[in-house]
Amino acid sequence: MATKRNIRPKAKLFNERLELIDELLFRLVHIPSRNELHKKVNAKLQEKVTLECIDNDISDLKDELITYNLKNKTNIELRFKRNVGYSYTERGFRLFKNSVSDEDKNLLLLANSLFNVFNGTPLQDKFSEVVKKVMAESLTGGTNLEAIPNDFVQVDKSISLKSTQWIPRLLEAIFEKDCLEIVYKGKKRDMCPYVIKQYRNKWYMVAWDYSSTHKSKTNLYTIDNIEEIVGFSGEKYFVDPEFNATDYFKYSLGIWHEHNEKPVMVLLEFLEPKMFNGIINNPLHHSQRHSLSKSEDKLSVTIEVYDCLELYTLINSFGCNVKVLEPKSVVKKVKENAKGVMVLYK
Repeated sequence: MATKRNIRPKAKLFNERLELIDELLFRLVHIPSRNELHKKVNAKLQEKVTLECIDNDISDLKDELITYNLKNKTNIELRFKRNVGYSYTERGFRLFKNSVSDEDKNLLLLANSLFNVFNGTPLQDKFSEVVKKVMAESLTGGTNLEAIPNDFVQVDKSISLKSTQWIPRLLEAIFEKDCLEIVYKGKKRDMCPYVIKQYRNKWYMVAWDYSSTHKSKTNLYTIDNIEEIVGFSGEKYFVDPEFNATDYFKYSLGIWHEHNEKPVMVLLEFLEPKMFNGIINNPLHHSQRHSLSKSEDKLSVTIEVYDCLELYTLINSFGCNVKVLEPKSVVKKVKENAKGVMVLYK
């Protein structure tokens, strides 16, 4: 027997309208009148519909609610009140929870734009295709999928294409737990990738290397130095019980990691008030703690990090506007570096 749903032409458009009405009720809470509902739905559709069609959609949506209530043992209704308009009896309810809303669509477009950092690589192409597939099933009506914007958020594109060409395969290896045979600096290595990290326009990976001569075979590698990913190696994907992705860079400034080194607590005193807001709002490190002097002319900052080259690069970047107070070992090195700079200008 033919039902109201299957005798309708263009079933996809019909389903799309029900989802649109459901989204509008969820997002706007209530819609004042059938004319307003008609106008809002047509604004989203490429093929406009009549007011009578919207009336039928409301009836169909109520039928869907009956099925939903029976299945979930609820009693939610779509009602109309003269001074309120159309609304669900339960605030925040959404019938088609798996539908892609306008808000979801905007997030996808944002992600697509951010992914433009991989422009010209297989990774960016694949991601754009996924966005198009999802958008095709979304509530976008007549969106031209070939004209999805990807440049309204602009990111630095100076990252090496040599690095990004390997990232899709490395990501796949991480997800699938594949051990790969990789030619790294001219040598074939059996490597199990764990983490990929980007820092200062360069890409790095943390991986277990079967051929490593270090005490710990889990180390950091520059992806630029990969010459070829041959394919699957004959080794099993090894999960290092000592490795923790969350903690690996816990005390790092950038990508520096020391297996056997303990971090130091560095106390810095900033002397230029114009810098204070920037340092407070954009911490030097996630461990940063800060306090402002009573006279508000000095800012004290502590960070817990490795004593490494990147620490001194950071300190030197502030020139004479910062003074290192602790620890003494770091103070000593900063003084030595300053003397070395002075020698250059004699």
